[in-house]
Amino acid sequence: MWRAEHPITSPSVVKTNGQSDRLTVAFTLAPFSRRPHDRAVRATRYSLLLLALASACRSAPPSEHPANPLPSDAGALTDGATDTCPIPSVTDASVPDGASAVVPRLLSPMSTARVSSPTPMLRWALPVGAVGAHVQVCHDRACTTVEQSLTSVYTHTAPTTALTPGVHYWRAEPQGGGGWSPTWEFFVGHAPHAVDASWGSVGDYNGDGYADVVVGTNGSGLAEIFPGSAQGTGAPTQLHAPCGAVDFATEAVSAGDLNGDGYADLLVGAWRSNLAYVYYGSDQGLLPQPTVLNGTGVPGRSSLDGGISYFGAGIAGAGDINADGYADVLVGDGGGVHVYLGGPSGVTSASTLIPAPSGSYDFGFPLAGVGDLNADGFADIAVGAYDDNAVYVYLGGPTGPGSVPVTVTGPDGSYFFGASVSCAGDVNADGYADLLVGADESGTAHVYLGGMAGPSVLGITLAGPGGSYFGFATAGAGDVNADGYDDIIVGAATATAYVFPGTASGTVPVPTVLTGPPASGFGRSVAGVGDVNGDGYDDVAVGVPSMTDGTPGTAEMFMGASGGLPTTGRLLPSSVTSMGFGTSVAMLSRYRVRPLPFCEAPGAS
Repeated sequence: MWRAEHPITSPSVVKTNGQSDRLTVAFTLAPFSRRPHDRAVRATRYSLLLLALASACRSAPPSEHPANPLPSDAGALTDGATDTCPIPSVTDASVPDGASAVVPRLLSPMSTARVSSPTPMLRWALPVGAVGAHVQVCHDRACTTVEQSLTSVYTHTAPTTALTPGVHYWRAEPQGGGGWSPTWEFFVGHAPHAVDASWGSVGDYNGDGYADVVVGTNGSGLAEIFPGSAQGTGAPTQLHAPCGAVDFATEAVSAGDLNGDGYADLLVGAWRSNLAYVYYGSDQGLLPQPTVLNGTGVPGRSSLDGGISYFGAGIAGAGDINADGYADVLVGDGGGVHVYLGGPSGVTSASTLIPAPSGSYDFGFPLAGVGDLNADGFADIAVGAYDDNAVYVYLGGPTGPGSVPVTVTGPDGSYFFGASVSCAGDVNADGYADLLVGADESGTAHVYLGGMAGPSVLGITLAGPGGSYFGFATAGAGDVNADGYDDIIVGAATATAYVFPGTASGTVPVPTVLTGPPASGFGRSVAGVGDVNGDGYDDVAVGVPSMTDGTPGTAEMFMGASGGLPTTGRLLPSSVTSMGFGTSVAMLSRYRVRPLPFCEAPGAS
């Protein structure tokens, strides 16, 4: 049992003469059941928790937030926007164009992706009238050091000798000249695979070959970007909430390269505003003006919630679902998933809706791009519906995600299966991406191996300590010990996270245990961020939102090495004083709109 008693500011509850009064709300929630809850009761609990989390977890009132200050006549904040904020549209941003009609348009592997083969097939589309292309594989983005020069009369070729593990760049120009395409990057792993596939997106927002780390907050209206370098992470830059964005950056994920310019982009949610924001990468890092995805007016997830839309409560980079050379993104609202396709000017203005299966209630809060599970060249996506104890996998294709999902059902004894979903990477080094699912109420996580038919029917079950909410957060960790097998990380709500190494048969049940400050939120957001310092070992970030009033949240880095990860990390230096700092870490965030004792340590009453 736990009790929350906090002042809650909500203009929708009390508003006098245009000003919001403070309302103190006290409520008690019963212990979480090990069986599915009655939906009407759960809906009531959701509504109470949404109000409490939105303000009680904050370390400063809105007037003290460093995010873009509102004009003095802006009026009270509402769930959608301020009184003076314009209603944003998807065309608000000036988006760099990654395409040109006179140079080849690169198609795959998607820029910033991981590749399974040291000789990956490189594919492109030729401009009209061109016959064949010259291709350069380079050591650096400017191609001052060319590793291999290739010529093809077709629209594909592969390196003639195996590439070394790490980052590589490539570009193409038509035979006879005409100009080079934008330069793309990809990351080669440590094991040669017979299957040629690619998945994921390393968050390299400035294209220098080092993974960058993004840490989001709950309540402070900002995210911080820590750039990677040979020395590790550098001093952060801050990304402030645009006007009207409430609960900005409680979700933040690497979106891949949405416009084909070769740089990773970032997707940030602001679910209480029904908004999501796309920030585009460049040689200077993330550009400040975002494209806005507006969920205002989308159908609510359920009449039990009064038709409220939670657009932006679940977000994910999807990979390239339709294999057109542009990454795509997903935005969930609990009643469906909106698919936004990338293009030469970034995300499209219209989305395609994947509706929730009949009877499904919490469809689309946990969701993920899970790589290419069947290695057919199209990225696949997974949508959690923990109320159904299921995960729905939609395989990619030429027109986008398929309409009939592969349903992965939680094994007997699992509850809230689908509470988190992630791409596990390739844990058994067979060339197929694998699926990772958390079931935190039963304290388990499950790995489903990819193959020609998609995810395996039977999963590998990993168990955590009882009552720990093991599985609340899950992520592919990358290859932290450079042995050729990708590893996974599973977070719990007991200030711990667990790293399971990959093997030829999948994963082993004996993890490395990462520990954080006692009674903190350590482990409630986890991410495999890629190789931050370029030493050949992938690294992991863990968010540490605070559970104590007045104590700022943090985030910790765990650097890969030949022996794996250390059990204690190092703090990312930050000037942010919000309790909610560390709520999300990109690539993957795990803040979810559902009952969990997020503002107190487990066992508090």
